[in-house]
Amino acid sequence: MKILSTSLSASTARDNFYDLLTNASKGTKRYQITRRGHEPVVMMSADEFEMYQETLAIQEDTELMKDIAAGIKDIKAKNFTSHEDMKKQFGL
Repeated sequence: MKILSTSLSASTARDNFYDLLTNASKGTKRYQITRRGHEPVVMMSADEFEMYQETLAIQEDTELMKDIAAGIKDIKAKNFTSHEDMKKQFGL
């Protein structure tokens, strides 16, 4: 599900604060709140924020990114064992 950001002024956000909190906490809306048209801040669900934090942590881990790239290369080259073959190999 793609969530689009809604941009609004700090005054509008203040007047509708509880509705914004409700919508953002459900993960159905994301808000960019500006003060005098500048320096927006973002209101989003805690789950979405955590997801962004995890994504950034992965991207900053160079070894993990190399492993991911190698895995993608293996998948494209069909250099992997299928689920069915793994089950046979382990007698499942």
